[in-house]
Amino acid sequence: MHTLYAMLRQLLPPLDSVFCGDFNAYNPWWDPLYEACDEEGNTLADWIDYYDLALLNTPGIGTFYRLHMARPINIDLTLAH
Repeated sequence: MHTLYAMLRQLLPPLDSVFCGDFNAYNPWWDPLYEACDEEGNTLADWIDYYDLALLNTPGIGTFYRLHMARPINIDLTLAH
């Protein structure tokens, strides 16, 4: 597992905080057109849910795109507490 996700399990997000990052995690919560989940996506979704964080992205609106891709994907997330 990536170091970031091991750290998330130990991180208590402070109130009035914002987290932005290129998480490279897949979960239908933030990308409903991508139906598969990966371990990082499940870990991140559990962390978001456990600490009642708000996903500020619009689900399904891609944040990353390259010409060889069929559509933009949503791997860059902004979260608030």
